[in-house]
Amino acid sequence: IAYDVNDSLAKFISCHCLAITGQKDFQVRSEFCDPEKAAALVPNAKSMEVHRPANLTHALRSMEGEAKMMNLKKDYAKMGKLPLDAELMSITDAWCDRILFDSKQ
Repeated sequence: IAYDVNDSLAKFISCHCLAITGQKDFQVRSEFCDPEKAAALVPNAKSMEVHRPANLTHALRSMEGEAKMMNLKKDYAKMGKLPLDAELMSITDAWCDRILFDSKQ
């Protein structure tokens, strides 16, 4: 049995959506966070906002320098001890404020 997540996203998601993937994420390609692609995946979303922070990784931490697949395990171990990415936190905080407290939403 195959499960098609795209079908479920299109059918069942109708809330406000925030999509964030980092440009240094090896597990999710940042082009999936393109506004048109995101809107097509979730066509019934009340709103869609997308971001692709330059240094964000799949571990939700920043990484300076070049991301290399061969160093992934070592880099993730180091990043696990770091705080969440500041830009990620700022984006999420601002989005929550807009969605939860802006009466125009």
